[in-house]
Amino acid sequence: MRLETHLIEEFVALDARDAARALETVSPESTAALLLTLRDGTRGALMRFLPNFYLTRCLESLSPADAAAVASSARDDVIAPVLRSLQDAGRDAIVAKLSSAARSRLERLLRYPDGVAGALMDPHILSVADDATVEAALARARAEPEHVLYYVYVVNGEQRLVGVLNLRELLLAAPQARIGDVAHTNVESLPALSSWESVIAHPGWEKVHTLPVVEDGRFVGAIRYESIRRLEQRRQGQVARDPSPRTGAALAELYGLGLRGLLSWGQLGGPTPLPPTLGDSENDR
Repeated sequence: MRLETHLIEEFVALDARDAARALETVSPESTAALLLTLRDGTRGALMRFLPNFYLTRCLESLSPADAAAVASSARDDVIAPVLRSLQDAGRDAIVAKLSSAARSRLERLLRYPDGVAGALMDPHILSVADDATVEAALARARAEPEHVLYYVYVVNGEQRLVGVLNLRELLLAAPQARIGDVAHTNVESLPALSSWESVIAHPGWEKVHTLPVVEDGRFVGAIRYESIRRLEQRRQGQVARDPSPRTGAALAELYGLGLRGLLSWGQLGGPTPLPPTLGDSENDR
């Protein structure tokens, strides 16, 4: 792996939020080129914290195939609003380049109007049948950890949402107990066509950090509170700013000064010397 790319991967692992903030100081075209050089996990972590309007411009600067490669690294609930904001022709060209599985997942989200609960949800949150055992539910959670958001949602044979329990409750329950018998049956939920105003104002956010989404009573996904914050920021035309300095200064130095070196390396076929502030000072040894 090239040195500059390795450094960026390390900075993202340290604090993806600060890394994304530093990237916003360069052009979307440069960021798009950078995203293509990163591993999928790093790319996806960065995209969680980049504003939607900025990600839109990143995708617009890429070919459909490259844009699809970038888009496929992000969580569905992160990239769907970005794709929705593109012109129809551009969006369709990118979606056509996705894998059939990714295309199917995103099309489920893109069919909802912008801003409603169904457009904001993650449609692949784990749900288990109410007649499954606790042991079987735990096995599912271990097999699909990427689809577990601290809560396990319980559905009946018609896929209607009938219960919920958190992972601690699941771990403490008797292994052979029927999960429908140990789940809480009074479940706060959001209709898929709820407006963004009602989603943000829902009282359930005072108690949980994820709310399930239902369509005609059927469980279709869940919304993270993180997604609500992104929506608020987008509606207000703002990007949340954390006043804590943390690694921001170092990241700004790396990205603001070193990113041009990374990009020119790819163009010229060789390394670009690091700027003096990132070079061989006494403090760097």
